[in-house]
Amino acid sequence: PQGGSTSFGIVAISPDSKIIATDGDNSTILLWDAEKCIQVSKPLEGHTSFIFCLSFSFDGKRLVSGSHDKTLRLWDVETGERIGDPLKGHLGAVKSAVFSSDGRYLASGSHDCSIYLWDTMSGSHIGKPLEYHTDSVSCLSFSEDGKKLVSSSLDGNICIWDVLNWTMIGKMVRTAKGHVYSVAFSRDSLSVISSGRPELLQVWDAATGTLTREPKLTASMAPVLAEDTAFTADGGCVASSYHDGSVQLWNIKQTPSMIHLKGHLSHIPSLAFAPKNKYLVTASEDATVRIWKIHDEAAIYPVTFSDSSEAALRNTHQLFESSQIPKSQWAYSLQFDDSGWIITPDFKLLLWVPPAYRRGLWWPRTIGILGAQRTSLDLSNLAHGELWIDCYKGI
Repeated sequence: PQGGSTSFGIVAISPDSKIIATDGDNSTILLWDAEKCIQVSKPLEGHTSFIFCLSFSFDGKRLVSGSHDKTLRLWDVETGERIGDPLKGHLGAVKSAVFSSDGRYLASGSHDCSIYLWDTMSGSHIGKPLEYHTDSVSCLSFSEDGKKLVSSSLDGNICIWDVLNWTMIGKMVRTAKGHVYSVAFSRDSLSVISSGRPELLQVWDAATGTLTREPKLTASMAPVLAEDTAFTADGGCVASSYHDGSVQLWNIKQTPSMIHLKGHLSHIPSLAFAPKNKYLVTASEDATVRIWKIHDEAAIYPVTFSDSSEAALRNTHQLFESSQIPKSQWAYSLQFDDSGWIITPDFKLLLWVPPAYRRGLWWPRTIGILGAQRTSLDLSNLAHGELWIDCYKGI
């Protein structure tokens, strides 16, 4: 689809991986078909300022949004209609919101440092707000059974709360000072995974608040400050986005290994994994949302296809036969410079892309683009090396 000038900053994925929610222009919310990459409803209108967070309920029927206007809103995903009145109480922008697994509760964190627990049926908050944090609440996550809530803050603290009694029952013992941007319970709720600075990734014992193992990923492995971080449901993979429009994808189950995802032309404020780790979605200020394949590397090499089966950068691995980079990684080593040139791993110019086509250009691992006219390159008949002689003789 042809997009406008929307600069995407927030993204969320429904539990069935079929719907993607993003922020839109003028404080609106957009719902997209993840497979067809088209909008499925009119923009959702109701907030009076820009959107900071989006989250689906576990059954995928409801969406919650938090805004700079200090309110939360609930939405019917199927109809796109508002559910009830806005939820009011926070004195600052709402930075995080998440449903419990049974959909009964909704937790929200704000720039005012407070955490609210809401009854989703009545729309009223339960008990007093939690006011332990001294800086903006960056992330919230319920345990699988909905009995615990973990919070992270820019004040560097990670806390665990008893939802029934609405009291703190644990705190992670961090030895280094710095912000914490993302946090999540493991599937069994026995561990907590966090991301921040200076530790890019840490795994904690939820009961004792101590590290279960030394952090495998540190700031020195990714020296540029990450804009957002997301975890897969099993905690085995973490993705971080950066100001230069790149994404680093880490496999942390074994020895840390990293994959670079390239394609965005501007920084990426938000990213999210689809349930069951099917794909990764990134929202960028280049006015596109990209959907990335993150598994089955063998199926991707040597060609990346668009949804219309047009090839992107097909068969160009032949150009890199003399390269020291393994052929299974050649496509992921391509670079895109500021002037529009696609550059080989040894910094040779491969192809120049006109400005009008750069935003929607298909890159290796891309399986969908929202908000831009998609552009794919079929280089299967490209004359290069000795093939140029055959091409010349043919004329």
